[in-house]
Amino acid sequence: INTYFSPKERRDMIVENISEEIEVEYYEGLLIDFMQKVNSNLIVKELRSLSDFELEFQKALMNKKLDENIETILLTSELKYNYLSSDLVREISESKAKVKEFVPENVQDKLKLN
Repeated sequence: INTYFSPKERRDMIVENISEEIEVEYYEGLLIDFMQKVNSNLIVKELRSLSDFELEFQKALMNKKLDENIETILLTSELKYNYLSSDLVREISESKAKVKEFVPENVQDKLKLN
């Protein structure tokens, strides 16, 4: 779990980098509760590695058990993102190395402030 930035901070950083036509929400608690709140039944997740698959597959099965109408789609990430994680970016940033090639400019700025 990424605790470096709050869910609202992460949402705000995402909004700055995507089309205005896309709505970005955040939630705290169980994803299944949020899905029911917004009347949605589709979860799309990105997988970087086999360990991501194992975890997300397990979550997908549990979500299906909690609500049989929930469907999960698991997509593999682009190769250039397979090794990337928030922990690695934070570690690189804390060592004062440049994270420019890994995150958008507004995220770089936020990392410098923390």
